[in-house]
Amino acid sequence: MDKHAIGIDVGAETVKLVEVRSQNDTFEITRIDSMIHRKNPHAALSSLFSAVERTDNLRIAVAGRLSRVLQAGQVPTKAAIRRGVRLLHKDIDDVTVISIGAHGFCVLELCGSGQEWFQQNSRCSQGTGNFLSQLVERFGMTVEEASALCDSEPNPAALSGRCPVILKTDMTHLANKGEDRSRILAGLYDAVCENVLSLVRPRLAPPNVVLIGGVTRAPRIRRQIGQWLHHRNLRLVDEHRQDHVLEAIGVASYALELKETFNEPALDIRSLLATSHDTKLERTPALRRSLSSVHHIPGSIIHARTDSISPVILGLDIGSTGSKLVATEIDNGASFISQLTLSDCLCQAKPAAFPKLKKI
Repeated sequence: MDKHAIGIDVGAETVKLVEVRSQNDTFEITRIDSMIHRKNPHAALSSLFSAVERTDNLRIAVAGRLSRVLQAGQVPTKAAIRRGVRLLHKDIDDVTVISIGAHGFCVLELCGSGQEWFQQNSRCSQGTGNFLSQLVERFGMTVEEASALCDSEPNPAALSGRCPVILKTDMTHLANKGEDRSRILAGLYDAVCENVLSLVRPRLAPPNVVLIGGVTRAPRIRRQIGQWLHHRNLRLVDEHRQDHVLEAIGVASYALELKETFNEPALDIRSLLATSHDTKLERTPALRRSLSSVHHIPGSIIHARTDSISPVILGLDIGSTGSKLVATEIDNGASFISQLTLSDCLCQAKPAAFPKLKKI
């Protein structure tokens, strides 16, 4: 029996659609399409569906961060990647998949024996395509333009990839000092690689590595990851021409196994799209309801004494938006604290000094 299916990957920035047919255990991809949805996945899906061939036994499945906008069979991200990589890279039994998308990144290890290991980034945005896009826009550039500018930069600026707040601050300082943009952007791209590669287990991961996701299409990203892998006896697999829709291909394969089909009259895209009435937002009580649990500890103002000879230990914590100071007298252990925020500095015409110490 001829089977007809559509696999859809609705990501944070892009909708990808793959149409497949299967007959007598054969698997043929008949159409591949994608569209940037610009925060309106409904419109993008409507446009992509307009070219779908209507048949009586059509099956539909969906995956991705925004997959709930479509009322169809849901496929988890890990399952979509697993099935997709097995279809496109059939000659590799043991493989590690690194995916870097617009809103997240993950690592999936697949062994021929059936063992798997999956890890994805936390809620922090660092290392994602959206984060990269926001930072290069500060230079008035697109991700593609920034990628071309820093591609061959031999001397990238040293930037930490662990915290997006610190990374933004460092980039701002370097730009204000007049540092060359190619060095700053090269440091940014390398920091993204550093953050993503923290999920890879060099001694345990399968040696063959496949890169997928929009961010991995940047030449510098692929080259930096490839060099990192090479130094750890891992190998970057040559890119397959369909790797950019690997998840959607995996979803389409799962769709072929669904029992539910959509005949022509029911394939009205408006009937498949989830509306705002179907979406529920999580709500939490207002913070003012918890004011009774807040306890204010009054602090006394301590004036500096010029006749004091007691030794004092000072501790300073200087952050990107504020600084804190703690002074502790060695003789009696009395401690004093002061805090200075960025807004305090901006409101003063001269360099700000710490305000009077409060005893704690």
